[in-house]
Amino acid sequence: MKKWKLILALVVLALAVITVATWFLRGKGRDPNLLARVGPHEIRVEQFQDEMVRRGGPNPERVDKGLLLQEMIDYETLVVKAMEAGLDKDPQVVRSYRNLLVGKLKQQALVPRLESTMVKDEEILAHYEQNLQRYTRPGGVRLALLYMKTHPTMSEEKLTGLRSRMVEAREKALKSSDGPGFGSLAIDYSEDQATRYKGGDIGWIEEGRGRYRWDSQVIAAGFSLGKIGEISEIIATDGGLFLVKLLDRREQVVSPLEQVKERIRHKLLLEKRKQIEKEFLEEMRAGTGIEIYRDVLEAVRPPVSPQPRPGEQKPPDMKL
Repeated sequence: MKKWKLILALVVLALAVITVATWFLRGKGRDPNLLARVGPHEIRVEQFQDEMVRRGGPNPERVDKGLLLQEMIDYETLVVKAMEAGLDKDPQVVRSYRNLLVGKLKQQALVPRLESTMVKDEEILAHYEQNLQRYTRPGGVRLALLYMKTHPTMSEEKLTGLRSRMVEAREKALKSSDGPGFGSLAIDYSEDQATRYKGGDIGWIEEGRGRYRWDSQVIAAGFSLGKIGEISEIIATDGGLFLVKLLDRREQVVSPLEQVKERIRHKLLLEKRKQIEKEFLEEMRAGTGIEIYRDVLEAVRPPVSPQPRPGEQKPPDMKL
């Protein structure tokens, strides 16, 4: 009996020693920066301290550490459960994650280059001098006209009649002061429907710029008029007979550099940044293996979109 008691005592002692040793070794071998485990996830001291600063701002020592740890454990628990449910593979989640990655990369590698880009005054001056026409408002004339349509197959008798009618219109116009342009004469004599109810006013014609629906002879006659109110002789073109009246004139004006300097700076800055972005993407591509399968691309057919086309209404959902 004494022998069995002795054996039992030795067994109990051995188990106690093993338990104490295991506890000691586990405590000694555990990562001192590991605060907690939540499934496969870890909460580490550095992460915990970052969260203390985020919540406490200038006074992280005021954060309740016990409460914070429980909240972080709850959060990690939800993350684990979401991943177990496969939500980390949801297309919308993956897209958002990838967008965050791309945004972070650009913030680190591209944004500093863009922000350091500058446009020098010499560059602005060079652009201004090379593109002076862009900052010049051309001279122009504001014209009114009377128009009678002709065509190559028209008889000489009819042409003579139209010319006599235009002579009559010119004589009346020289004596009349009836409203702007040709006044009511445009209604009586002009066949141009767009202007006949506006005294024949066709608006401003800029010198050396733009294409106009009027024959070049008509435009040239308008610019050749010297005084405001002067009326041209009858102008015969392949498309008809015209009278032109000068309503107003303005001279060419060059915008001074100081007036357009900031606009030029902004334009050049945008161009430089666009070039930097292009170079950045080329650098990223250069270090990445890229293969494009053109045959597959050609075979891709557009899927049916669930979104309605412009002007279409989305069909209502069928509810059972």
